[in-house]
Amino acid sequence: MKKSLLFTAMALCASLSSSAFNVGDYTYAAGQGRYKITGANICTNGTFADGFNGWTAISATAGTEASTLFAYDADNQSIHSLTNATTEGMYYKISDLDAAKNYIVSFKVKQATATWPFSTNIVTTASGDKNVYGIKGGNYGYSFVNVFGNVGGFDSTNDFVSCGKEIQFSTDWKTVSFVIKGDNTNRDYYIALSGMDPSVEIADVQIQEAQEVANLQVRDEALAYAKAVKEFLGLEDDDEYGVSEQIESLTALTDDSTPEELQDALDAAVYYDEEGNGVLQEEADDYLSSCAPNTNWAKRANKSKLQKQSDIGDWKFTGAGAGRGFSLDGADLCGVKDASWWELGHFQYKSLTHPSEASLLMSKDLTPGKYFFSMENSAATRYDYADGWPYNLGFAPFQNELYVKDAAGNKVATSIIDVPTNSYNRNVVVFTIEKAGKYEITASTFPAESYGDLGTIGFGYFYKNPQIFCKLQGRSAAELAYIKTVREQIDAVAAAINDAKAKVADTEKPWLVTEMNAAIATAERNLAAYKDVYDNEAAIIDGFLDPVVEKENNGFNNMADGVDGEGNSVPTYNAPDTIMVNAVRPMLRMTENFVKANAVFPALQAAIDAAEATKAKPVYSTSTGMQDLTDAIATAKAVYADKKTNGSYSLEENAENPDYTAMQDAKTTLEAAVEAFKAAIPASSYNTLVDIDFSNEAVLNEESGKYEIAGTKGMMSFDRFSTASNTDDFTVGYSVSGETKCPGVLRVGKGTAVVNVDPAEFGGKIVRISFDFWFGNLTKSYNGFFLKNSEDPTKPVTIAEMSVDTYEYVMDAAKNTFGFNVNGFTGIGARGIEEDQICVDKNKTSFELILDYKSNKMYATSVNPQKGTKTTTEVDLPGKFTQFGITSNYKIETRRSWFDNLKVETVKVDPTAVDGVVEVKANNNNEVVNILGQKVSTLVKGQVYIKNGVKVVK
Repeated sequence: MKKSLLFTAMALCASLSSSAFNVGDYTYAAGQGRYKITGANICTNGTFADGFNGWTAISATAGTEASTLFAYDADNQSIHSLTNATTEGMYYKISDLDAAKNYIVSFKVKQATATWPFSTNIVTTASGDKNVYGIKGGNYGYSFVNVFGNVGGFDSTNDFVSCGKEIQFSTDWKTVSFVIKGDNTNRDYYIALSGMDPSVEIADVQIQEAQEVANLQVRDEALAYAKAVKEFLGLEDDDEYGVSEQIESLTALTDDSTPEELQDALDAAVYYDEEGNGVLQEEADDYLSSCAPNTNWAKRANKSKLQKQSDIGDWKFTGAGAGRGFSLDGADLCGVKDASWWELGHFQYKSLTHPSEASLLMSKDLTPGKYFFSMENSAATRYDYADGWPYNLGFAPFQNELYVKDAAGNKVATSIIDVPTNSYNRNVVVFTIEKAGKYEITASTFPAESYGDLGTIGFGYFYKNPQIFCKLQGRSAAELAYIKTVREQIDAVAAAINDAKAKVADTEKPWLVTEMNAAIATAERNLAAYKDVYDNEAAIIDGFLDPVVEKENNGFNNMADGVDGEGNSVPTYNAPDTIMVNAVRPMLRMTENFVKANAVFPALQAAIDAAEATKAKPVYSTSTGMQDLTDAIATAKAVYADKKTNGSYSLEENAENPDYTAMQDAKTTLEAAVEAFKAAIPASSYNTLVDIDFSNEAVLNEESGKYEIAGTKGMMSFDRFSTASNTDDFTVGYSVSGETKCPGVLRVGKGTAVVNVDPAEFGGKIVRISFDFWFGNLTKSYNGFFLKNSEDPTKPVTIAEMSVDTYEYVMDAAKNTFGFNVNGFTGIGARGIEEDQICVDKNKTSFELILDYKSNKMYATSVNPQKGTKTTTEVDLPGKFTQFGITSNYKIETRRSWFDNLKVETVKVDPTAVDGVVEVKANNNNEVVNILGQKVSTLVKGQVYIKNGVKVVK
């Protein structure tokens, strides 16, 4: 009795329900065009008035009944799934359709609250032809609505064809349509509901014969574009380009026009040629062509994938889209996928609360005039799976807005359109700029309503074919750009002259002064002549007599390359080229030659300054090469003075320039003398605290559990060490096919290696720490060393440190105590390179750290065969150290750095040279001389002098 009453109530409710479509109605089938309903509903139980008769449980073979999976809601006249149906479902089978005709499958669907979980249909086709229920990675409680056909039964893969996909985000009833398109193949068709969330409701399932008619969305887009072109150009009704003719043809289409009639109306447009040029290109200026290269869109060959772009030419991704630009990388975009589309990132729905938060923007100076701005656009709802966003779930309602803002943020023009379901559209806006200034030109696509947090469901925006044309007041944009370029070249002549004058005024650059002054005089005459036309726009546009070569240039309208009498190409004779070739470039080349010739003077002076500074440092006071270095410095100074006064440089082709060579040789000789001076410290001056060359075997300390390598003095301990070769730990040497490469050299691994030092052994003295590093290039990895005071292990104090990434050639500023320049080091390494190719002499950087505990100052020197010798500026020494260490964050086995020859020494200082001295200043009453007895007027810091018979140091 209860069952009878239930079905009576159901029938009554069904009789109150309105059908999704009646005969004569029109519908857009998702991504499949527009159709007119021509037949009655042939779904015998689409209102569920007869219970679930005609609907079969997917697992019917296991005895499941559809009525145990779904329930009827009499109030909403709909059905919804039960909680035990989240991995189940039911289907309605359609047979005996006319294979030559089209049918519309429709139903109403809604979800009262669009929150997680939500309804959608994810159809995975892993094999390309099989309908699979569930999604990659397992079932997550999504709902599936799918219409498909095949031959051979519900699970058959024979002649499988999908008839459409739909995503449901509407909180109110909406009608969903799929088309079964007749292709003269007899199939059975199925409406399948699977894994539906209980909050999703479906009603009024219908199957009706339909006829395809003209897609008025396409018509409306083309009509809006044609009308905008006509408005922008101010065309008459009988325009020669056929714009008005196409407007008439498109307007004449009716609801029942055929697709063929629509195509004929589209083809009637005569304002595009085969290259896409036409009335806009003929009658207006292409604004994008005057912007940066590739502004007219970044074309990609073979659909190559570009990720995380922040711009496309002059276009910038802004707001939530900043740095999120992608090429199209997997969404099928319902038939409009190709390499010319750009995708503005992937976002979850909750990440966007306002349309302007994710946009494509161009900020430019606009001059008064009329502008035409159009952009093709689309949007897709996407599923964020672990390996990316591989699934296009169809489309929720989206809108696109094109707008222009002035500097104050006011919109001077805007156009908002709906993005058609499973398709794309072209938005266009025509606007007028009254006042010149900075404007923002923006395209923004966004969901038509807010859906909140839908978990891993998000969306992507797509853009294609931007167009901006302008008709400016007065001269065209191209003419104005040309005039601006000419003036910039004239300004460039003035800039080149000013730069040359500043350089030739430097008294330490004595060569080619006469030649430079002659070039400057010539350039100034040329500049004066060019300035006569600077403000004459007509002369610039029409062409004028070039004052340098006395030849008429071609001006704006004739910029083709010419040929000389022998048929060889010559520069175009438009004004920018002639000014560049005849005036800018000669001055730049002369300045370049002047700087190149005179570069040996500051280079030699720097070497002299470095040598004098080295000679004066207390750490080298016991060197037996003091006199040799003094003589070398004097010789270098003599060469400098002689060549400055008597030397010369020739620009003649194949000139040998012996004076230039002599200056270079003097620098090389002096640098060698400095290294010899530093190496001439007698062994007796050193007291070795640590000396490790890693030739000894690593031994496991049972008490600490760490490996240790002992040296002649001292021992290094490792938090990670391996006796095997191919690990990410520290090792010694490297095994290649059983052969050990770089034996006795420490291969730097992930972690830290330390040597402990007793401060009592060096207190109040000068400490020298020396070692060799061979840097390997590995992305996102660093190497470094540190000095720490670890007397309190819980609070170690860093005295000094260095951290370097030689792959990116960057240093961590916070961990660069000495102030090293990363360009003083080299790094070797690329994918596949052998480890021992890094551990080679040309890649070795030798370090020397000097810690002066007498003055509490420190500095460092690095020597690299390719980068030369670099000495840092003296900095404060913050305290004593108890530990020297090296560290790295390597995470893979290959391309390691190497380390060797660690020494920690105290260095004896000659007390007669530097001990007990006082700082003095020269004055007229107290004569000061250097150690050679020569009177000096300017004291050099760190150098030794004689005052009143007493040794002093500045």
